[in-house]
Amino acid sequence: MSEKRKKAGDDFYGTVTVGERGQIVIPAEARRAFDIETGEKLIVIGTPDKHHLMICKAEALHEFLEMMVDHLRRAESALAEDTELDSDNCENGGTRS
Repeated sequence: MSEKRKKAGDDFYGTVTVGERGQIVIPAEARRAFDIETGEKLIVIGTPDKHHLMICKAEALHEFLEMMVDHLRRAESALAEDTELDSDNCENGGTRS
């Protein structure tokens, strides 16, 4: 493994202060680590309890969601196949192995 193993706290990039206009500055080290370029679109998402904010690249979120939808489709397909097998086994009086 050539990748350096991350330690707890390796992903802490400091604190930010909200300015008068509601702006924050993402620390340079974080921008470098996540390859965030000037003018790049970021998405800001909050949790329903209003305790957490997440900032992510729009493109990365889109790719992640596409991957999750693909996994969901595969899981639904596998569940449907399992349900069909269970139904066939019950109709034939057999048990599924």
